[in-house]
Amino acid sequence: MRWLDFLRKKPDQPEAPARRELPMAPMDGDSARMPVTARQRPDPNDPAVRERRRQRLERRIQDLGYDIRQAESALTDDNRWNDRIAQINGAIEQTSRDAEQALVVPPGWVGIPLPPWPVVITSVSVPAKRLAMGDSSLPEPSEVAFRVGDVAFRYTEDLDWAERGHQQIEPQLRRVEGDPAALMPPSVPPEREHELREHLAHGLSILAERVRDDTLDSKPLPELTLSDLASPCPECGGWRDLRGRCPACQERQWLAERLQAELIRLIKERNEQFDDLQRMRDRLPVLRRQLMDAEAEWGRTSPPAPLSDAERG
Repeated sequence: MRWLDFLRKKPDQPEAPARRELPMAPMDGDSARMPVTARQRPDPNDPAVRERRRQRLERRIQDLGYDIRQAESALTDDNRWNDRIAQINGAIEQTSRDAEQALVVPPGWVGIPLPPWPVVITSVSVPAKRLAMGDSSLPEPSEVAFRVGDVAFRYTEDLDWAERGHQQIEPQLRRVEGDPAALMPPSVPPEREHELREHLAHGLSILAERVRDDTLDSKPLPELTLSDLASPCPECGGWRDLRGRCPACQERQWLAERLQAELIRLIKERNEQFDDLQRMRDRLPVLRRQLMDAEAEWGRTSPPAPLSDAERG
C-alpha cells in the first residue's frame, strides 16, 4: 500500500481486496485473424451512389408535386372537401327533420280502453324444493295458468340445459296455450289490431312472470283485469303495460336518440373536413419550399450535359 493511500484510509475501514483480473477467453482462429474496421461511408462521388440518390430525389419531387396539386385544389371552390361538406350538410338537414318527426304522435290516435275482464289465476306450479331453497337450477319447470274472461292461458318454463345438468340461462316462460287475439274488442280499428295483439302478448308474458316470482317470494298474487294489461296511454293514444311503459312512446324515443347520435356523428365529420381543408391550405407554402429544395438538390446530383460541337471547338 502506498503511503498516500495509507493516510486516506480510515482506521475502522478494512483494506479492500485487490481486484482479480479474469483471463480472457481464447478467440477462434477466424475471429482472431479478422480485423476490426470502422464502417465505411459511401463515397458521394461514386456514380452508383449518385444514381441512387438521384432516383430518390425524383420520387420525392413527384410526391411533392402531387401534394402541391392537392393543396392548390383546396384554394378553389370546386374541390373534394367542399363536395363532401355539401353532402354532409344535406344529411344533417334530413337527419334533423327526421329526429323532430320521430317524436310526433301519429294524428288521430286516441286511447282505446279494454273491457275490465278479471284475470283469474287457476294454478301455479313451482317445485317444492325450488320454492323452499330459491334454487332455479333444478330441472323441474314452473307452470302458470290463468284465465282472462273466457280465454284460458298457460305458460311453462322453457329450460335450456348444458352438459352435466347445469343450466345455461335463466328459465323463460313460454306460452303454450291461449291466443291473445281472442281478447281483441270490436272497437279496435283494423289498422291497430296488430299493435294491440303484440302488446297483449307481451303483457300476458309479464303477468305470468310476475305470478311465478310472487309465488317464489311468498307474496300475494296480483288481482288484475284486462284493462290493467293494456291501459290507454294519454301521450300517444297507445297502450301501457303493467309497468306503466308505452312501447310506442319508447320506440319513438329510441328512434329520436339514434337520430341524434347520427346527427352528432355527421357534425363531427363535417368539422373534420373543414380542418383537413384548412390544413391543406396551410401546407401549400411549405410544400412549395420543399419542392424547390428537392429540385435544387436533384440538379446537383444530375450528371452534366454533354458538350456540343461548338463548345468543344
